[in-house]
Amino acid sequence: MNKTILLASTSPRRIEMMGWLEIPFETAKPNVDEKSIRHTSPEILTRLLAEAKAEALQKSFPDTLIIGSDAVVSFQGKILEQPRSKDEQREMINMQKGKVAEVYSSVCLLDTSTGEKTTITKVTPYKMSVPTDEAIEAYIASGSGLDKAGGYGQQDENGMFVDNIDGCYTNAIGFPLCEAGRLLEEAGVPIHVDIEEKVMSVTGRSC
Repeated sequence: MNKTILLASTSPRRIEMMGWLEIPFETAKPNVDEKSIRHTSPEILTRLLAEAKAEALQKSFPDTLIIGSDAVVSFQGKILEQPRSKDEQREMINMQKGKVAEVYSSVCLLDTSTGEKTTITKVTPYKMSVPTDEAIEAYIASGSGLDKAGGYGQQDENGMFVDNIDGCYTNAIGFPLCEAGRLLEEAGVPIHVDIEEKVMSVTGRSC
């Protein structure tokens, strides 16, 4: 397998998780106007966004396996993406306190030598904790969470925002690693680590 593997992201979180596969890969930032891609279904929206990120780099990287990924939060029938301001972030966080939401994450594998594209979408329910107003304000003031769907990261502040995750941890934080590994293996990339064991050893959470 001589093809370059490219992660269409410069997200430190996704780059770290991709590294858990213990395979060589490169990264690049896709030029995608995410606000121009709309859909009322969180499942379809995250799939469209993941595919758009991979496709945005297609012409620049021949003979490459490109991985695009995206995640959105669905809360009471409403899609929560990245907040546009700290005020919107505060509103998002406060309305989710103590309630159940779902993370929809998609991973797309695009083989630029053939144009073949495969996308997997996964959903993980979770319940948000009830952090204090002081803790929320300190988090918002730090500038964290503005780049995350729903206004905060489930791994942020030692998991302060999360009461319970019902399913895959890596999917809940925006990159379904088992699915990414499976797509790469199906494309001929050998994965020598046990992904579930690796996630457990690094995070203490199940994948």
